[in-house]
Amino acid sequence: MSTMDVYLVTRIDGLTTRVVAKSHEQAKCLAAKKWGLKAG
Repeated sequence: MSTMDVYLVTRIDGLTTRVVAKSHEQAKCLAAKKWGLKAG
């Protein structure tokens, strides 16, 4: 059982978003979806 944490993810251009995820990797994926980008 992993807990959900709040992660701040910052884009290369400096835009930051806050996402709730189980890991930083998942947070990056969720942020990318939020911004409409492909996670790479």
